[in-house]
Amino acid sequence: MPTSRPPSVRLATAADVPGIAEVHVRAWQRAYAGIVPADHLDSLDVSVRAQQLARRFGPDAVSGTVPTLVATGSGEDDGTVLGFVNAGPYREDDVPADGPGWGEIYAIYVHPDHWSHGAGRALFDAALATLDANRTVALWVLEANANARRFYERMGFTPDGATSVFEVAGAEILEVRYRRDPAT
Repeated sequence: MPTSRPPSVRLATAADVPGIAEVHVRAWQRAYAGIVPADHLDSLDVSVRAQQLARRFGPDAVSGTVPTLVATGSGEDDGTVLGFVNAGPYREDDVPADGPGWGEIYAIYVHPDHWSHGAGRALFDAALATLDANRTVALWVLEANANARRFYERMGFTPDGATSVFEVAGAEILEVRYRRDPAT
């Protein structure tokens, strides 16, 4: 059952790792069905993903790691990780060097049981708040992921013509870049 009140967003802690892993795996399995090879999606394992994520939050975490924000539920879902987001400086070198630079939303995922209930918007707004308001903000999305593309368009992003190839499980999948320029 989806949360009854808007989710809250906060900085993730090591205690959130199992929830983040659950969200990541389930979101991939649902959102990328028919896009990413099925055998790869079927092989995704929450416990393996949690072990990978634990390195980012444990005592051996790499300094300078991009922070993860989580949306947590209220009511029946109190404290449950509903989704997560990472954002920071743009990672590619294909943008103009002058100006205030670009920001990027690296990843945003919400558990499929909580799609269309406000967690994605809350995470998106929180991620944008961490970035300089004078920056162009970009993100990459699989071209075939129509649901995500509609969401980003509702958030004021538009495709800018840049493309890339995302390789997963031997498949080459086209990604498109979306961006939102600062308000003028």
